[in-house]
Amino acid sequence: MSAAVLAAPHASAHSASTRAECQAQAKTIKAEQSKLKTLTAKRDEMLEEVEAAGETWEAAEVTRLFGDEEAAKADAAKQDYEALKAELRETEKTLQTRAADMNADVAAYNKQCATK
Repeated sequence: MSAAVLAAPHASAHSASTRAECQAQAKTIKAEQSKLKTLTAKRDEMLEEVEAAGETWEAAEVTRLFGDEEAAKADAAKQDYEALKAELRETEKTLQTRAADMNADVAAYNKQCATK
């Protein structure tokens, strides 16, 4: 995820309504940046959870052939691992979509509000 940079608006270059709109856009962008940081942290935590679930599943697979109980544990571990991977994929997709949207908002802000 790349960080978007807001250019500073030039006070005399815009009408009062345009300045107010630019300030609102900047506020919205800053709020979205904060949400993206939170979502990134969640994704990072999930990566660790998926890794641990994968290791648990691998360990359970080693004993799968010892009996029905072990096979059931291996199956359950795999289901947990697959569910966590699916959740991670969705979180990553959401993160990437929101980051792209925010970057487009920043580009629009810079085009409309920033001085050259």
